[in-house]
Amino acid sequence: MQLSKETSCRSCKRFDSDGGNAWCKAFPKVIPKKILTGEHDHTKPFKGDGGIRFEPIKVLTQQEVKQ
Repeated sequence: MQLSKETSCRSCKRFDSDGGNAWCKAFPKVIPKKILTGEHDHTKPFKGDGGIRFEPIKVLTQQEVKQ
């Protein structure tokens, strides 16, 4: 399964960006192009990720927000 850039990075809770550069907990300097482009599904291991993989941002339900 290939994930889009939107799914694999911007929807990951570990993603961060300054608008020009993208990094995350797995790749604190720069996210590899194969992951950013969706060529590599980062729910699977990638050299240098230290065992840290894609984890979707949790979307809270209205009930969870009220708590």
